Amino acid sequence: MSFFGSYIAGMKLTPDVVIRAIHAQSVAVGSVAVGSVAVGFSGGVDSTALLYICKILRDRGDIKTLRAIHVHHGLSPLADGWVDHARALCRNWDIPLSVHHVGFDDTSNVEEAAREARYQVFESELHDGGVLLQGHHLDDQVETIMYRVMRGTGVAGLQGIPVSRPLGKGQIVRPLLGCERKDIEAYAGEKHLEWIEDESNTDIRFDRNFLRNNVIPELVERWPGMKIGLARLAELSSEAEEILQGVADEDYGRCVVGCDVPVLGEAQLLDIHTLEALPVSRRSLLLREWLRREKLSVPSRATLLQVMEEVSGARVDGEPVVVWAGGEVRRYKHFLVACQPVKKTVAFKSILYKGESLTLPDQSRVECKGVTASSVKHGQVCVSAGAFGVFSVRSEIDVQPFSLPGRKGSKSLKKWLNEIGVPSWLRDRLPIFHDGDQLIAIPGLLVADGYQVEAGDPGISMNWLS
Repeated sequence: MSFFGSYIAGMKLTPDVVIRAIHAQSVAVGSVAVGSVAVGFSGGVDSTALLYICKILRDRGDIKTLRAIHVHHGLSPLADGWVDHARALCRNWDIPLSVHHVGFDDTSNVEEAAREARYQVFESELHDGGVLLQGHHLDDQVETIMYRVMRGTGVAGLQGIPVSRPLGKGQIVRPLLGCERKDIEAYAGEKHLEWIEDESNTDIRFDRNFLRNNVIPELVERWPGMKIGLARLAELSSEAEEILQGVADEDYGRCVVGCDVPVLGEAQLLDIHTLEALPVSRRSLLLREWLRREKLSVPSRATLLQVMEEVSGARVDGEPVVVWAGGEVRRYKHFLVACQPVKKTVAFKSILYKGESLTLPDQSRVECKGVTASSVKHGQVCVSAGAFGVFSVRSEIDVQPFSLPGRKGSKSLKKWLNEIGVPSWLRDRLPIFHDGDQLIAIPGLLVADGYQVEAGDPGISMNWLS
């Protein structure tokens, strides 16, 4: 949505301006009244002014139901007093208030951890079609953009805080995003509102506070229009990102192929030939989109370049891999495959098979279920119920050449794995069901001739959950 669609800089802050912004941004509203509205209420001046305006809108019928949500982070010794303030104010305005105490790991990035905990609360509170309003304003937008620029953001990050976005079963809307903090403070003062001041806002050890208190005032003094300029940049970046997304979607449709890969199962593979036919800038764009759809964290630009140079450019029979926190990319034939980092092979002594499912030392699991020959599905690995043996990890056992049902000739396990197309980096981890040096089955992959379920006999279905 357009940034300037929510508020025109310099316009007087009024309930009419806010309700128009809510209607313009929310997909969950009717033509007359907004349904269920919640306000993220910290007790600061922004959320206090917003909640007061929403009270007016409720009283005149523009909002059907109104409630407030306060999150107690436990970071300030004054936090309990803020809860008392929020309860007293909401009681006076006849607004239902829910208070949530949250805990999080404050040994890392405190600001990010607190934000994550806060949004988990908001998501849990949003009902179907509900709208959560937040009091973010223009100064917050400027801080966010500058903070991201300092950290090396791309076009997506330059969009700053969105005016609206989905959250859980509902939607977040920020109707004050075009309003400067001084205008909100002026409105709150005019209406004689009371609010709290978070003492941590002056602590410049926090990056955003440093920008807010030390950097941005100097920039505004030098360039008075810089806030509006950055807001405009956010809007243009949003338009540019929409175009880039269209390009990424088009390239994804051409270059990504759904394949059933042995052991991995159904996977979305990136065709290396079509990837390399793209300009370098679009390759990076496509890799980001592909990893995002695979629900993996997107690494740095340097790591993406490493993927293109070391993995994409490797020999077909090579085993290149690029690993980062939260993901990895490998080469599989003429494709790239992305997945969570592969677990290391864990050596263990043979485990006696007792006819039931078992968990292996690397925490992968072999599921065993009773079946009959008539119920066996195509591709399902089933052994005769009378099969007896142990489980070992492939890296620790050698087996004799064997045959597959319906296939002529015996081959070594290595040759069968090559023929079937099992990814090389998974082979040493495979659990082998065997009796001495006689292979019986590899769960989820193959069963040796002579050990398969015969018609009319009971059997055991074996599957490996890696």
